[in-house]
Amino acid sequence: MAKIIIVGAGVAGLSAGIYSRLFGHETVIFEKHHIAGGNLSGWRRGDYYIDNCIHWLTGTNETTSTYRMWKDTGMLSDGVDIFKPDSLYTAELDGQSLSLCRDINKLEEDMIGISPEDEKEIRSFIEAIKAAQKLLDLGGGINKPYKLLKYFPLTTGQLAERFKHPLIKRFIRCFIGDKFGVVAMFAAVGSFCSGNADIPYGGSFAAAQRLIDRYKELGGKLYTGREVVKAEDGRVVFSDGSEETGDYIVITAEPKSAIGKILDGKLPRAVAKRYEDKRLLRFSSVQCAFAIDDDRKLFDGDLIVYVPEEYAKELGVEHVAFRSYYYEKGFAPEGQSVYQCMMFCGEKTAREYISLGADREAYAEKKRRISEIVAKLFEGRFPEFSGRIKILDVWTPSTYRRYTDSETGSYMSFLFPGKYIPVHVSGKAPGYRGIFFAGQWLCPPGGLPNAAKSGKLAAEKINATEARAARGVSRRVKRNETKKLPAGN
Repeated sequence: MAKIIIVGAGVAGLSAGIYSRLFGHETVIFEKHHIAGGNLSGWRRGDYYIDNCIHWLTGTNETTSTYRMWKDTGMLSDGVDIFKPDSLYTAELDGQSLSLCRDINKLEEDMIGISPEDEKEIRSFIEAIKAAQKLLDLGGGINKPYKLLKYFPLTTGQLAERFKHPLIKRFIRCFIGDKFGVVAMFAAVGSFCSGNADIPYGGSFAAAQRLIDRYKELGGKLYTGREVVKAEDGRVVFSDGSEETGDYIVITAEPKSAIGKILDGKLPRAVAKRYEDKRLLRFSSVQCAFAIDDDRKLFDGDLIVYVPEEYAKELGVEHVAFRSYYYEKGFAPEGQSVYQCMMFCGEKTAREYISLGADREAYAEKKRRISEIVAKLFEGRFPEFSGRIKILDVWTPSTYRRYTDSETGSYMSFLFPGKYIPVHVSGKAPGYRGIFFAGQWLCPPGGLPNAAKSGKLAAEKINATEARAARGVSRRVKRNETKKLPAGN
């Protein structure tokens, strides 16, 4: 049995700890913050809860391998209730709307109803999603991978241009932007329509607590408020100068941030190539939470609202996504609901927010202005709430930079283009016998399933290494015993 030290108690770290315990190894996790969970988090502002992470969770379909991983880790189980919205998001234009509804056949009918002239392209689009469902083990679908593979070279922006109707163009562009490889959209749409991208009740904080509870019930040790500042083979050093020794170390911080700070040396070559690849983009977002004095369902999933020109330049986006938490009665006082607004931003804008964060007054004013514009955008779409919006919080890439130490304030890893196959790469730290990286940076575009899978893969790698070592010792012992046998026996 090996002793494994895990640096960071986010999803990757907790997953590595859980699977290492299932393999029978001793584990200890050290987290620099006073709570575990990493980006899988939320917080309270007075009587209101703000959810930071789960917009949908891939792996809620019980037939999938991802669900089995979530069951291993405690994220999901028979006792965890799941909210299943009618639609994932809705785009609007000139009085018309199009929702990504749960029934993929209805989605096809709705699209054709909006634009009969796009029928051939729409049917091809739907067939590709069904092929993705089967090929990617999302649940359901058709076993015709060629229907999907012909879209492999495209970005979402290029896909949008294959349609004639402006609402369908907008529907495709507004989900994850123009630059993402279209396979990512097909995976997300296919997951949702397979019942494989729903939302556990209770939010991200409750989900993190289930992982923590699972790890502890397996006998794992977790210490918060313990910042690791140096790691080398066999030991870690904490900010107070104390040390801990072990056989293996798993580092779950963003690799580029960890090198030179926690660990000397170089990035794993495959990971370094991703940072060097100009096709792969890092991204983040600006978010605003607010409450209204109404607990009805105004819309499901995300409602995409386009930003008037007077605000677009100031916000740096063409559209924003509003999300309602009307279904979570514990997030707000009775009769009220929490809403959130998300605005994606690229690396350049993210770094500008991080720099602005050093000037407290200027940063506070920027956040105040963002909240003011968000309120106006919501009131423009729902005028009945004019003057009735209560701003709760604004957070930016600067927030993520402080909390996760991610270089660009990223809460996911890389946005990948067309002609790119996202795969997990090795996190073995070069030059070290027993140090591994784990985390979403090992597989674009990151996210909770990739983070958990990377933790599992690190645990499997260590367990395999231990098993090989044990077999080697066994063979050496057997050879030595053979040598000691008396002559003639």
